[in-house]
Amino acid sequence: MISKKLGLACVLAVLLTFSSKCLSNDTQINNLENFYVKASYFGALFNNIGPFQGKEDNTTDKDGVFSFNKNERIEAGYNPKYVPGFAGSVAVGYLLENMRVEFEGLYSQIDLYDEDYSDKNKAKYVELRRNKERSAGVECNSPWRSGKIDINLQENCKVGVELRAAFKMRNEGFNNLAGMINVYHDFNKGETQFVPYAGIGGGLTKVKFLGRTRYAFAYQAKLGVNYQLTTQVQASAGLRYFGILGNVFKDIIPTIKIPKGEEYTPPGGNEIDETARVESTTATITNRFGIYGLDFGLTYHF
Repeated sequence: MISKKLGLACVLAVLLTFSSKCLSNDTQINNLENFYVKASYFGALFNNIGPFQGKEDNTTDKDGVFSFNKNERIEAGYNPKYVPGFAGSVAVGYLLENMRVEFEGLYSQIDLYDEDYSDKNKAKYVELRRNKERSAGVECNSPWRSGKIDINLQENCKVGVELRAAFKMRNEGFNNLAGMINVYHDFNKGETQFVPYAGIGGGLTKVKFLGRTRYAFAYQAKLGVNYQLTTQVQASAGLRYFGILGNVFKDIIPTIKIPKGEEYTPPGGNEIDETARVESTTATITNRFGIYGLDFGLTYHF
């Protein structure tokens, strides 16, 4: 990721050196008032994704969230690290004096960081554990059961292990596809080839998380500098923050469904009552989302 950013910086440096000669005698620098198109690369620096919280929709259990730690042992809580994937945007807009208005289509991908885990699947694993009453009938070979120790070490059903039913999920990270309307103000336009700008935007995003997709209102803020390469082309570099309103993700489906308990008599007698175990349906998860990053772009004015 660092090498990509260094590569972009080198390309921009070459373009800036070349364009300073091309524009030295041009009288129309920064006097553009027309339509434009822009392509941008959004490189995330760090995120504002909060700790993972949630509960099953059909139970009142509040035993909390469990996951695997770096030592691949199951523990309470879940606050994973994330790394940026591909992110970029295309936009069309109109420039009038010191103001710009544009429509932007933005795609961003944030992946789960799993390099500290020898088993990548364990880094993605998270569960909502039920209390004892709701876990009736949990057996060693139940795919939806959980316990106090590493699940893969419990196949022999050690004495003293407390098995519970668990709503299991896989965290693959976040994907956003957003449509944004942005407004910018350009400062000191016409006085220099470097034109600082500030902008804000709002719109709608389709965000995918835990295997479910929902729509949410999105917002962003930008701060950077435009540089005139030719009379029609500008390069830009700056900072961007992108976030979504609302941190609740509903109707999450389990990877393994917990069946409804029943009362039955197995071969050999001794009636068993598992009616306390409720069937899993969906879960509601709370997780804050926001991304800070570097924004590099090229703009062509018609």
